[in-house]
Order: sequence, then structure tokens, then C-alpha cells
Amino acid sequence: MHRCDYSLLTLPNDQKYLEVVRVYVTASAKRMGFDDKNSNGIAEAAWEAASNAIKHAFEQFEQNQFQITTERVALGIKVSIRDKGLPFDFIGSPDSHNSGRGIAVIRRLVDEVEFHNLGHEGKEVVLIKYFGDKTVQDYGEVCRQTSYNPKTNKFPRTPEYRIRLVQSNEAIEISRNMFRAYGYSYSLPHAYYPDRTARLITSGSLIAAGAVTPAGEFIGHCILIKHNDNAVIVEIGLAAVRPEYRGHGVFLKLTQFLVNKAKILGLLGVYGQPVTNHLFSQKTSLKLGFSDCAVLLGYIPESEVFRAINESLPQRETLLLHFLYTNKPERIILYPPSRHAAIIKEVYGALDLAIDSDTFCNGVSLYPESELRVDATGPPGSAAIVISRCGADVAKIVETHLNRLLFDRIEVIYLYLNMTDVCGCSHIDDLEKIGFFFAGILPGYFPGDALILQYLNHVPIDYDKIRVQSKLGRDLLKYVKGHDPNI
Repeated sequence: MHRCDYSLLTLPNDQKYLEVVRVYVTASAKRMGFDDKNSNGIAEAAWEAASNAIKHAFEQFEQNQFQITTERVALGIKVSIRDKGLPFDFIGSPDSHNSGRGIAVIRRLVDEVEFHNLGHEGKEVVLIKYFGDKTVQDYGEVCRQTSYNPKTNKFPRTPEYRIRLVQSNEAIEISRNMFRAYGYSYSLPHAYYPDRTARLITSGSLIAAGAVTPAGEFIGHCILIKHNDNAVIVEIGLAAVRPEYRGHGVFLKLTQFLVNKAKILGLLGVYGQPVTNHLFSQKTSLKLGFSDCAVLLGYIPESEVFRAINESLPQRETLLLHFLYTNKPERIILYPPSRHAAIIKEVYGALDLAIDSDTFCNGVSLYPESELRVDATGPPGSAAIVISRCGADVAKIVETHLNRLLFDRIEVIYLYLNMTDVCGCSHIDDLEKIGFFFAGILPGYFPGDALILQYLNHVPIDYDKIRVQSKLGRDLLKYVKGHDPNI
């Protein structure tokens, strides 16, 4: 259902703000075509309803808020005053909710008054006033709210642009491009805060590349983000190309520019997390030499929208994790678990880095206590448990954190184990017994390489809806599915 001339105002439960209610509702009613007398009357009714909400819905000295909305409806205006204060039986005793003349005044000034108990959402008073002797056409057609609609016509030829670094004072262009590509649905809210992006660019933690036309118009961007000062790898992502400019290789050139930048900076490598509801970003990464190394099931919530690609996700979106060495080491010593040796060798083989099978761990823990942290800064419904050192207590500690995350209704939990820790893999059996299962690896994460496990909290995954381009990616997906205890 489309709303017409809909607006919402949130105010503190303070009588001092009642005059704001009056001004706001008067202006809204006049906008919809009511004359001064009726606009003032509607505002007076809203003032009374808001006043009673402030007086009776909240405990003394309680600091809280209430909301008031105005909306054009057929032949009139609807004003709603909603709060999450004390419950009230409107049907049993509507007048007792209103002081003195309140309810009588309200009923005299508007045509309909409704009281709604909304359960967990609180309660509301709804006021409706109809137009007089005029028809709705006299006040304009009922409007329809529409979201940003990108151009559907693609440019017939490659537009002229160049790739360059984005400066801190241009951070707003990143936020604007994110909106044009995703609306406000992107799962990482920092994308919409140019001041935060500017600070990260200034600090050197974020490197952004922009595709800019000769007129100075930004048509796309992509970033490298260094997640901590000691990181030897960077994540490439937060990419957005305006819908009308897609299909001209902009994303490929942005990615290549940043890969070269990481190489110049002497970083070990670059990793990315392409989606699996389409193959475009996977194909681009494969052209640049990235190799799949993990399957992160259910990473992104279904609410995320990809404009001009797919307007809805059928399930929590699975991501691939892929990696590219920009300065590959000559030799690496790791202690991954023997039970996953075959698939791990296949992943490193695709990265052109061999692992001696003698290094596969069969040991026991040498440390009494583990070192780990819990990170819940990712997309909604996800969290990560990062274990830098495994002790004898690791399974017990992980299970404790897992139970807390499950209690908080976290849907997917990823677990990162340090494969340079000679004893880390000796606890794989215990961790898999509590529900974790294989996801893949990520070189340079600690900065030692990480083994990734994952846990699904009653999240249904339809593996047939996961689209993977490379043979290695399909092998990984098959292996992950074969170890998923939820199937």
C-alpha cells in the first residue's frame, strides 16, 4: 500500500514540545488542502492527544519519546500519536485516559477517533478529519511515494572516465554512490557516513579509488580497508558503480587499480567477499587472478537490496571469500588439521603455494588458556569468534561465547583459528562437536593464516540457490555442504 504525503515526527515526552506538535500538524493539514480554520482544529485535536500521552503514558520523571505522524488518506487526513508508555484499556475506559475536556474536544474537532493497543509496539490514538464539501480531486491526486529509480538505459558506448584516488574531502561521493547502488539497504552502515570515511582516508586505514568523468562526476568507486594497524592483508570491497554505467568494465578497472596499489605498499595480499546471488563480481575477480578460499554461509541478511541486479534475496546471502597474493612468500609454515588436509591443499594449490603434508597437525594443546575475542561489528545477525591462541580451555570458552550469541539471536557465527599455532588444530574435533563446521581459509589474517569454521543458528540454507563460478569454488561449496551438520 502506498502512502501519500506521509511524514513522521519523534519528540521527547516533555510538555514544552507540544507547540511543535501544533505547528507540525497545522502545516501538514494546510499542505493537504485544508483551510486555516480546519487546519487549526486538527492541530488542536492532535495537541490534546499528545498532551494526554505525555501526562498519562509515562511514569513521573521518565525520559522517553512519542511519535506523531500525518498522512493523506482518501478524502482527508489521518494523524496518529503513538507511544510505548504504560498500557491502557481504551475500550473499557477511553475517557479516563484523557484529562478534563480532552476527549470531548478531540471528538468535536475531528470526524473519527480510534484507540489501538499495539502489543510490543505500544499504543496509538488515531485522528481522522475529512474534507468538507470538496472532493479529493480538489486537493490534488493521492500521491505515491517512490524510491530512487536508477536510469534503465545503459550507455551505448564506454563513457569517458579515469581512475584515481579519492581524497578525504570527496568522501561524500562514496556515500552517494552507495545509495545509488543499494538505497539504504547496505549491511554496513559506515558506508553512509562520509565523515567516518574521510577520517579513515586521512588515517591511511582506507584507500578509495574513484571512476571520475572529465566533468568531475563520480560514476563508481571501490576501496581497500586495513582492519588494524598490524594487518598485512587488506579487504577490497564497498564497491558501487552507478546502474547506468554498468557493463563498461568500470568495476574491473577500479579493482585492478587497487590491487596494484596494495602491491606497491608491500602488502601480503588482498581479499574480497563476492556475493553468490549473481556471478558478476566473481567473474571480475577471477579475471584478476583471485582464487576462492572459503564459503561463508548466510553472511548477509535477506533485507539487503542490490539495485538493478536483484531486488530481493531469497535467503541470507552466502559470500565467497577469495584471495590474491600481491607479494607472495617463498615459504610458509602452517599446522592445519589433518581431517581437512585434502581440501586445504587444493585451496593452497590454486594460490600456487604448496604445503608439506608433514606440517599437518596431530598434536595436543601446550597452553592452559586461550586468547580470543568476539567481533559483532559485521552485518546484522552475524558475529565472529577470533582465536589467536588455543589453550586447553578453548572448546569450553568458545561454547560459553556461542551460547551468549545464540541467546542474542545471532544467526551466523564464524570462528577463526590461527594455523600458525601448532596446537590450534588439535581442538577441531571438540569445536565441531558443538556445531561448528568447515568454511575455508584466509591467508595472512592474524597475520598468520586462518582456518575458518562456521555455525548456523537455525538458518535454512538452500545450497541450490548459491551460484559459484569457479571449479574450486564449487568444490569448496560441495565440501562445506558435506560437513554441514544441519543437513
